[in-house]
Amino acid sequence: MNRIKVIRNCFAILVTTFTLIYITVQSFNIPNYQENEVNRILDELTPVLVMDKLEDYQIENISDESVVLILVKRPNLPQIPVIYDCSFFPNGTESIMDKLNESKSKLRSYQRTAGTLRYTVWMRKFPVYYQIKYLLIPILVSVLIFIIGLIFIIIFFYPAKTPVIPKRNGKKEIILKKQEDDEELNIEEDDRYLRDELRTVSEKKHDTEDSLWQEEDSEDEIEVNEETEEETNELDAYREIWTRDFKISDDFTEKFPLLLMYRLFRFGFTPEQYILKGLQIGTHYFGWENAGIYISQKDDFINIKTGKKLNIESLRIISSPQMHGVVHIPLYPYSKTNLFGFFEFTWIKNENLVMSDILYFLKILFSNEIKPIFTNQKNNESLKERLSDMLNTNKNVTLAFLEADNRYKLFEELSEDEANILNMKISDDIMQAFSGYVVFEVFPFIYGLCENSKEEDTIYKLKNFLADKDKHNYFISPSRGNVAVTFSIGLSSKKERDIDIQKLIDEAENELDNALDCGGNRVSIFGENR
Repeated sequence: MNRIKVIRNCFAILVTTFTLIYITVQSFNIPNYQENEVNRILDELTPVLVMDKLEDYQIENISDESVVLILVKRPNLPQIPVIYDCSFFPNGTESIMDKLNESKSKLRSYQRTAGTLRYTVWMRKFPVYYQIKYLLIPILVSVLIFIIGLIFIIIFFYPAKTPVIPKRNGKKEIILKKQEDDEELNIEEDDRYLRDELRTVSEKKHDTEDSLWQEEDSEDEIEVNEETEEETNELDAYREIWTRDFKISDDFTEKFPLLLMYRLFRFGFTPEQYILKGLQIGTHYFGWENAGIYISQKDDFINIKTGKKLNIESLRIISSPQMHGVVHIPLYPYSKTNLFGFFEFTWIKNENLVMSDILYFLKILFSNEIKPIFTNQKNNESLKERLSDMLNTNKNVTLAFLEADNRYKLFEELSEDEANILNMKISDDIMQAFSGYVVFEVFPFIYGLCENSKEEDTIYKLKNFLADKDKHNYFISPSRGNVAVTFSIGLSSKKERDIDIQKLIDEAENELDNALDCGGNRVSIFGENR
């Protein structure tokens, strides 16, 4: 019985410790969960406000009871409440500020910008919903786990229990010969750039019994109880590698067309078009064939080009640089836990795969900066519909895209907070200079503006905007100081042509590329003789 007590007490301490750690972490994460809900609400609300159809917005979409007030400010207009909790403000909007001043200790606020709109959202700090979901329920689950674990401890460790010899389960087993310490990792010498990273992941995940790059050798056998364990280990290893920084080859650094990848950050592209164009660039450099991306959708992985489902049983995750034929690489671009999809291609070249270069290409293709093209697709479509209405009802419509020169270098040199501050200041600068225009952010440091105006009027304003160089020397922080920014601009106008909005967008974005090629503070105009 003493043995059972020791095991039981150790198990209780273990469960209690993990429960306390989990609850503590969740308590600190509640503001992040609330902020995620705020972002979801504002993503739905923004196109409604932009279209001035607030009556169409379904208030019941706000399932989070912690939201008490949403304020919005438009350029040159006062801040107004658009949604508020009647139970929190029983007197309506007349005494909102007084009520906020009285209850600030119980509330927290979030601020966010969406195009020309400035939001302030007030929420309860400790709503009952979050306390139940993230505190009470985990405690109840821990109690249930402890009870179930206690039952198993009594069953399996009771002293009088008669030992039982387990039978083989009849499943296919692969026998493994254990390697010596100096042969624990059989890594190909030809792919030297990921060796240290893969060695670390392999030692951490497999306890020095297996490696990501283990060469297929008929003489070395692997002892695994289930056939899927090896594939799971490979997925775990790739998941860790997606969060690491690693060295790429000199050939990739010198020859890969990174600028072409950065030019894919465009408003006119759908997610599918963006990925396919990125794969074309990768195919031209690497020389693989039949490249395709399968994206996770519910319980399947769907090819974005063909719509076909991925046959999971045919997966051949790359485990050696010498692999040939159809191979797959797991994708973990925006999550450290969830599998985003698979990259599939056919490799028939004689030379080995250089995985460090391929993974770096994929991390560029699915960088955090391009994430809005996947998350804001619905809002972008709504905005395109609004621009299309302007185009169809007016004779003179001008569309322009502005991009900060060397945008990718700004991300390299600035921290995330510094980049956000600079992006916000540039956005405010553009909105003030182009009051009355439809101004929107395409990606960080890339902006669009559209107006029912003659081309000459917009060109005049743009050139005046570029001429004020001192104004574009933005103060970031005492430690960083000022950051000077120049811009490249592409512009196209309807000019009474029978043209759709997508054509106008394509023309303006092509001119933006031309302006970027010519240098800073350049305006490139569609139809202008060069």
